Amino acid sequence: AFATRSRWMPPTSDLPQGAVFLLVLLFLLQLPTTGLYDHAYLVRHLCSNDLLADRTSLGGISQIMGVFGTGALLLRWPTLRAPFLAFGLLLVFIGTLMIMPYPYLPLDSQIFFISKMTASLGTGMATTVLVNEIVMRCAGNRVLMLAPAFAIVLGTEVGIEVLELIFELVMLVQHDETVAYQGVFLAQS
Repeated sequence: AFATRSRWMPPTSDLPQGAVFLLVLLFLLQLPTTGLYDHAYLVRHLCSNDLLADRTSLGGISQIMGVFGTGALLLRWPTLRAPFLAFGLLLVFIGTLMIMPYPYLPLDSQIFFISKMTASLGTGMATTVLVNEIVMRCAGNRVLMLAPAFAIVLGTEVGIEVLELIFELVMLVQHDETVAYQGVFLAQS
């Protein structure tokens, strides 16, 4: 059993240069992009089931396009990782920033779709670049190659809990649900 285990254990426990920074960035990317509170806001304000379903589907499709599109482009032009990452992060920032005016928009606003699609596309792009870079730097270290999955899951869960804490703290101080959502949307941006 030990002989089998030793084959998948890395020969060294040294972290590749820059791997911790990339893992932290991947973790931080997941915090504002959970989608829980913007969706909850739309449900709470009685947006139609069709709007919610279409928004979710279009966001999912956008994220998949970001992953596959960026992956395909990285195969062709691997030296463009940094510009793809920067563009992906910019899209995430723009998409989460577009959530800010939700409380002031009519319930059929197209911004509900555009914000979700923009943030999801950026998340797919940035996640693909970061995971690609981390896996490349791990150079066969199978233990470290699993680290991106943990960073994504932990980032999402911590993001949900941090946003919940912000929501509850604002509710304690302001006693206004709309203000609490605005606090969460501000934190996401």
